[in-house]
Amino acid sequence: MEFEDLLKTWESQGVFNVLMPFFLVFAIVFALLQTTKVLGGKKNIDVVIGLVAGLIFVSNQTLVKKLNDFLPTVSLLVLAGLLILILLGLFSKSGKISPLWFGLIFVVVLIIFIINLGGNYDIFSQNFFYSVDWTWVAIILIIIILIISFMKGKGKKENKKT
Repeated sequence: MEFEDLLKTWESQGVFNVLMPFFLVFAIVFALLQTTKVLGGKKNIDVVIGLVAGLIFVSNQTLVKKLNDFLPTVSLLVLAGLLILILLGLFSKSGKISPLWFGLIFVVVLIIFIINLGGNYDIFSQNFFYSVDWTWVAIILIIIILIISFMKGKGKKENKKT
């Protein structure tokens, strides 16, 4: 049996529509209750509440469908965040992240986000650079640079007063 066949079998048996969302909700509720100790930190009570929350969640298929649509996007964002942290660690000196690199990566991610907000642009397509109105990108970039420079100048003046 190949891996794809195994996944298709699990999908037909409801593993992705019932079992996985149940485990996810149970784990999140249980972890939250254990770390916050809202109910006294008793593990048996936290398990029961996690089980009930997971079963109630799974009984509503609309929520399960939304979760199954939402998780791939969240997974991609988490992966992108980890890659950004790896890049920041790569350019850091002795574990400290340089504000310049952090700001540069933040601005690039922000520009990509703003461009994608404006329409259904595919960043990785060949026609992307021809379909974007680059004047708005330049204006937004100038505004961001002005805000950053204003904040840097303000911080220096406050340090001189003290």
